[in-house]
Amino acid sequence: MEIVTPKVELVDIVSLEPEDINMLIDINILKLYYGYRRCYSGDTENFTKKFHSPMTADERREVEDFIRKMRKSPHESPLEHVTMTWHVYNMDRSISHQWVRHRIAAHSQASQRYVKYDNLEVTVPDSIRNNKNLFEAYKDYMNNAENMYRGLIELGVPAEDARSILPNATATHIVTTMNLREMIHFFNERCCYRAQKGIRDIAYEMLDICNQMYPCVFENVGPKCKALHYCPELKPCEEKPFKH
Repeated sequence: MEIVTPKVELVDIVSLEPEDINMLIDINILKLYYGYRRCYSGDTENFTKKFHSPMTADERREVEDFIRKMRKSPHESPLEHVTMTWHVYNMDRSISHQWVRHRIAAHSQASQRYVKYDNLEVTVPDSIRNNKNLFEAYKDYMNNAENMYRGLIELGVPAEDARSILPNATATHIVTTMNLREMIHFFNERCCYRAQKGIRDIAYEMLDICNQMYPCVFENVGPKCKALHYCPELKPCEEKPFKH
């Protein structure tokens, strides 16, 4: 049994050199620019010829300023033209069930039917890790679950049935693609202090990457109360980030 922590990777850039990443960013913000311009321009082609990748610093500033202006409006459909593909490692199974509820997305998750666990990897919530006695009992329980799982496999029980003994803390890996509009909705919900801390930590790590790549889209994104200026939850948190 091994204790692991979640790791986030943006698949879009994992094999790219820095200049290629800049090219990708240019292409995607131009998609947004063209999408927004198309809605408000009667010109049949000229605005699509104004900018080309790679853009100069002045050109990018002009494009990003225009997108920032559009982001202040409720018009969001152009954001659907750009997608981001993520690989999240070591997410626990309970969080993955929350994760795939975001349906305007594509999800590909490691299968417990076809992947056997020779060494069970598990996550530990901070509320348990920070209590020494609970942490030791937790590890004992996970070791027992792993031994039971292995025993079932050795007795010839199919992995798809033996997995029934595995705990929610079992680590899983998932590849997810979302468009930028759904990414914003994801952050609105999962950066919220009412969200489970495990998924909230992952969401903030992803949001940091989004802000590095597309600040003109994500610089004011976070829990939904930031945009609404009030908390819509039935039981508001005590942090009240919309007041900061």
